[in-house]
Amino acid sequence: KEDAQHVGDFQVVLCWDQDRLSREDHCDAFDHWLHLRRFGVRIETVRQGPLDIESLPGVIQSIVVQHGKAQYVKDLAANSSRGRRQLAKQGVWPATAPYAYRRDGSGCLVLGPEIEVETVRMIFHEYTSRHTSLRSLAHRFNDRGIPSPSGKLWTEGRMRNLLVRPVYKGRAPFNRFGTNPDRTRYERPESERIWSEAPPIVSAELWEAAQVQLQSRQRCRSP
Repeated sequence: KEDAQHVGDFQVVLCWDQDRLSREDHCDAFDHWLHLRRFGVRIETVRQGPLDIESLPGVIQSIVVQHGKAQYVKDLAANSSRGRRQLAKQGVWPATAPYAYRRDGSGCLVLGPEIEVETVRMIFHEYTSRHTSLRSLAHRFNDRGIPSPSGKLWTEGRMRNLLVRPVYKGRAPFNRFGTNPDRTRYERPESERIWSEAPPIVSAELWEAAQVQLQSRQRCRSP
């Protein structure tokens, strides 16, 4: 939309299929269509032909097709999520393994490379025993040349994300987050999560101590 408004050096958008332009619901998609039309840009598709939003039959047809495309994506996501939930209930981890873990031949979580396992242990021990800040802890690991799970430098946020994961005490929640109708994420309560077992890297007591310290520091920083 921004290119059509500010650049204005094209008159047509060519797509293989209507859903290649957008798989949003028909309300959001129609907003894109109107914006392009406002700046004199046509939409042509190989499968459906030109997108007609000038005539009433064309508008109805475009909306019906768009609704079907958007619903297909929702159904596909729901079916995929249902399948992964079933796997999680059977003890299979249906996603990328967390840092310091790998998936074995049956899909269950097992301990990963020793250097990653030891990194996790050091983070928990140093954070709780030295009562240090996450920022200081990140600087310390960066100074030692220890990469973060992404291979980049450690940051306060990356340290926090690792420390709050219950998988390191042996409990791995699969569907921790859900998606609202407006596409924002929300955190499910523990009672609604599917829990898988994993080999613990730290004790439950050490993990809980880290959570207490995180919450305590958060309260101190809050106005």
